[in-house]
Amino acid sequence: MKIKHFILFLFFALLFSHKVAVSQTISPMTITCVKVEANGDVSLNFEPAVVTGNATFNGYEIHYSNNVNGPFTPYLDANSSLLGVTSTSMPIPLALPNANSQPYYFFTVIKYTAVTTTGFTDTSDVVSSIFVQYTSVNDGYSNLSWNPIRTPLLPSSSSYYKVNRGFTEFNFPPSAPNSVSDSSSSISIIDNLTGKCDDNVIYQISIKDNSGCISKSNTITETFTTPGAEPPIISYATYSDDYKKSRVVYSPSVSTFATGYIAYKLSCTGPAIADTIPGYNTTVYNDYDTIIACNDCKDFRVASFFVCQSFTAPNPIPFLKIGQPSIFNNIMKVTETFDKCTYAAKISWCPYKNWSYGLGGYKLWVSKVGELTNNLVATLDSNTTTYTYIVDKDSADYVFQVEAFSVNGNFSSFSFPDTMVADVYRLPKEVFLRYVTVLPNEKVQGCFTNDTLTDIHHYEIFRADTAEGPFEEKVDEVKFDIHKNNLFFVDTTALVNEQNYYYKILAIDSCKNLANTSNTAKTILLKTNPELNFTSEMSWNNYEGWPSGVNYYKIYRSYSTKFEETLIEKQLLDSGLTYIDDISDSLNDDGNYCYRVLAVSVFDTLHYEIDTSHSNFVCIRQTPHIFVPSAFTPPDGYNPIFKPIMAFVPNGSYELRIFDRWGLLMADIKDVDMGWDGKYKGVDAPIGIYSWQIRYKNLKNEFKYTRGTVALVR
Repeated sequence: MKIKHFILFLFFALLFSHKVAVSQTISPMTITCVKVEANGDVSLNFEPAVVTGNATFNGYEIHYSNNVNGPFTPYLDANSSLLGVTSTSMPIPLALPNANSQPYYFFTVIKYTAVTTTGFTDTSDVVSSIFVQYTSVNDGYSNLSWNPIRTPLLPSSSSYYKVNRGFTEFNFPPSAPNSVSDSSSSISIIDNLTGKCDDNVIYQISIKDNSGCISKSNTITETFTTPGAEPPIISYATYSDDYKKSRVVYSPSVSTFATGYIAYKLSCTGPAIADTIPGYNTTVYNDYDTIIACNDCKDFRVASFFVCQSFTAPNPIPFLKIGQPSIFNNIMKVTETFDKCTYAAKISWCPYKNWSYGLGGYKLWVSKVGELTNNLVATLDSNTTTYTYIVDKDSADYVFQVEAFSVNGNFSSFSFPDTMVADVYRLPKEVFLRYVTVLPNEKVQGCFTNDTLTDIHHYEIFRADTAEGPFEEKVDEVKFDIHKNNLFFVDTTALVNEQNYYYKILAIDSCKNLANTSNTAKTILLKTNPELNFTSEMSWNNYEGWPSGVNYYKIYRSYSTKFEETLIEKQLLDSGLTYIDDISDSLNDDGNYCYRVLAVSVFDTLHYEIDTSHSNFVCIRQTPHIFVPSAFTPPDGYNPIFKPIMAFVPNGSYELRIFDRWGLLMADIKDVDMGWDGKYKGVDAPIGIYSWQIRYKNLKNEFKYTRGTVALVR
């Protein structure tokens, strides 16, 4: 582009007022190349001026500016003199402020003499030094731009710029430049440095001229960090049960120049390299270290790498260029707390973090050690990381494992399996109420099994009127005893002669929870009635509670409350639950007869026992029987003593009184074994009729009287 400096021309016109001959031809000096030197100076190349006619070429002046629109300043030499240059065969160096920091613009003016006139020609085209700059290199690209040497380019210039690139490793400049582009018609270019090793990158722009010179820009140098290969995306990190290992599966890096991967594992001090995995298509890392340090999860991430070649003398050493690592994915760890009293295992786990495909939720799997079945017990949302699982009431080892699944359902991550010992309180599988029996003191005693290997705290004994209950009346409490296989309870409030009872044992564990309940057992209630025919009629209920049932009953009789029993019958169950005792051959004086029934079980093959149960102890009194003779013949006759024949009339309640016909008391006898010998005060009483009176107590313990007469015969 031509710039007309009218002020300069006016100056020249005033200075040289004569006219130039028409036959003279003087063209300006054309600047062909502008080269920026390393120190910021500029060297200019020119085309020689064309002078014809009678004009004489005296030289030229160079004018410059840091703005294309001026103002332009004549270049002064080192002596601050206006430079008058006559040679055009060599580049002319100009010491400018600094062409490495901005572009400078130049034009020339020819100085001539024509006949008697001296003057200047018109100015040459304005040309510029090339100033190159960039905006970024650390993202892997250099964004280069520069100003043109002239717009449009000089007719003698090449149509294309050459972009030269070098690295300090390559010792550039000037010996070994790398050409980024030899044919850039644009004044900007993007240089892809991806895959290059970290270095100082150097750029310079040049353009050739047909005259043979080359315009060169300033040289720019910038330290760049080569981006590594793009990180792979972790598909999932999981525990693999096949080899008891951690397994990280990832997709290949999108950077196809990657040659392998680095696996990192989070340690107590931060990320640490776990392994180097060669091969672009190797997308699985197996970690056999099962130790989880410092945190609840095992965290992994993966970075891509490629191999860089160093050209530093004397020995090239290749090294790895590691890219940005992926985000951490983790393998979950399960922990639990166990409550013996509630049988509740509270399970918790660290959440699966940073899943690129999104976390869909969790599944909880539970199995028992030694069992092949792995049971899915819950499917939970992605925000839930705890679950309460109720174990069986038997001690066992449980294995808990959590499965995280992705939103798309294509991937799963399994936690490390966690084994929990469910050390539950050992509870009895059975509390067997062996028997209930009525004691002679009218209390009920029970015997039940006590598993000494269990964790029972105590037993509570309840009774009810029916087998169905309700068993609400607590009659006793028995502490657990690790030394006794059988324990006993006593019911002191039972009315054993009025009714029978059902009993049940409740085993209470150390958490005060019901651990087990026994079978029920029913006492035997014996009822007995005296009959006038010297018999006792008995009936009782069948004993209930033995798995094998009753084999037979034994019936015992005693004559007093001293409980000196005699077995009077062994009666099979098939014979019924009644018995009539004929006491005619076993009469006693007071008529008191006591009975008790003993139930005997069939041999229990489950518990290897034969148990027994007594009924209540029932005493009855037979109805008194008195037979009085109508005559007696003392002292040596057939019936020498007047003595009533009595049964069941006890001493203490008996009195025999004899009167003569005038009402005189002849005898007063209170011993049932004594009679009247027919004497009064040691003297024989006269023969005749005498009256008698007997007093005794009946079954209701009431005094009864009977009267009559007897004949005394000698």
